[in-house]
Amino acid sequence: MKKFYMLFILLLSFSIYSLADNPTVISVPSDDFPDMLSLVEYINTNGPGDNGVVFEIAGDSQFTEPHLTITNSGTLLAPIIIVWDGNGNKPIVSFSGTAANEEAGLTLEGVSYVTIDGLDIRNPDGQLEYGILITNADETTGSHFNTVKNTHITLNKENPNQTNGIRVFANVSQTTFDGTNSNNSFLNNHISNVLLGYVIDSNTGQVDLMNTGNFVGTEMDGEH
Repeated sequence: MKKFYMLFILLLSFSIYSLADNPTVISVPSDDFPDMLSLVEYINTNGPGDNGVVFEIAGDSQFTEPHLTITNSGTLLAPIIIVWDGNGNKPIVSFSGTAANEEAGLTLEGVSYVTIDGLDIRNPDGQLEYGILITNADETTGSHFNTVKNTHITLNKENPNQTNGIRVFANVSQTTFDGTNSNNSFLNNHISNVLLGYVIDSNTGQVDLMNTGNFVGTEMDGEH
């Protein structure tokens, strides 16, 4: 049963691009979308539309961004996809931190069916704790069926606060299973200079409210 479940998660991640029927495709950078902040603002305001939305990030691009939080969900048939266009090198997204603790470069907050594919996330000042944080928005709205793949994350493990490449954690105590952060996939990622590559924590000892179905592994022949 366990093998079957893992196979299901992998097949879901393989096929999610083909589920959307004629999604909106947006190039970044472009006149209307000069940076990553502009695409996040678009997502949070408009969502995926009826057919999903794909943001193709140009290879060799470099962005310096504030902390970004995605708060609007895709669906199984209308996913939100942020993906390197495959040309040149992976687009570099640099985030700064402060002396405060628990800062993340990119946060998925209470969202589902969002894919991050092929970014190179960096923290030049060495003060960021998390490259990507996946968390719940409230007690009953968690993050589910998201995918982070083919992504590089480089932080600074000399940060006096604990550094995690990808952290899955309930910032708000969940009261239902929907408030957990479950069934997310992390595939072919390269995480370096951190204390812990992945932290997946339910923030509860109540078994029926724990995260479940999160998968860390590879697909096909590894990183692309």
